[in-house]
Amino acid sequence: MTQFEHRKLGLALAFTASLTWGVLAIALKYALVSIPLYNVVWFRFVFASIVLLCFFGIKDRSQIKLLAHPPKKAIIAGLFLAANYIGFLVGVKYTSASNSQVIIQSAPLMLAMCGFFIYKEAVSRNKIIGYLIATVGFVIYYKSQLMVLVNDQQFHLGNVYIFMAAIAWVIWAILQKKLVLNYDPQFINLVVYITAFISLSFLPDYSHFLTLNLEQFLLLCFLGANTIVAYGAMGASLKYAAASEVSLMISMTPLITFAIVALMQLFNISFIPLQSMSIMSIVGAIVIVSGVGLVVTKG
Repeated sequence: MTQFEHRKLGLALAFTASLTWGVLAIALKYALVSIPLYNVVWFRFVFASIVLLCFFGIKDRSQIKLLAHPPKKAIIAGLFLAANYIGFLVGVKYTSASNSQVIIQSAPLMLAMCGFFIYKEAVSRNKIIGYLIATVGFVIYYKSQLMVLVNDQQFHLGNVYIFMAAIAWVIWAILQKKLVLNYDPQFINLVVYITAFISLSFLPDYSHFLTLNLEQFLLLCFLGANTIVAYGAMGASLKYAAASEVSLMISMTPLITFAIVALMQLFNISFIPLQSMSIMSIVGAIVIVSGVGLVVTKG
């Protein structure tokens, strides 16, 4: 596979992660209506661990044997991803699906900076112009949204949790970027998931699992599957594409969330609180997509 094909595959995987995360905040907001927060977090990691164990049990059992001596960096990454999950979910609970996707985008922006300063990734003129355009778009977009969304202390507190989750996510991504150079990305994910659910095992209300109805159980399974697809794609994308480019693709996640919310409004679906986009938000979204397009096509 050529370098161009590697990059194209990496960006496609990053977009897959972005699309999956675009749905996530909405599903989480709905899940928190009837399921305890820590139960949701813990179950997602357990579900993902079981599926990956089955996958390697069928495809490559040698990867399972490596669990006896997992990389220490993968264990640390698991702890930070667990912190990311808790912080983001608390933020979703205190704010909204749309707002959480706005604030969490500080994570890919920080990762992009890490790509330049830590990994010494090449910076072309077109990339710089694309990032500047995208940055202007984010300023317009987020300023418009936050003027509407941030209106009380609960939102402020939720945003603090989400920002801390963003920092934890960046640390996970930095460690993941280094680990995938020497290990199968899905093996690293398996170590991360197992570490996360073990470290969080004292938090869930296990008795609540016995009272789940079919809808709640399927919702938890969906959230677990979302974890597998999103982080599987994200981990693999860091192996094939530059961290700065991957981060910008991930930054499109809130646009996907708002597109879904707009469709929900169009069809009068309102199982979670919905928020509309202002004209300035739409302008900002168009500018963001233009900047992303320039980086991806001309990078």
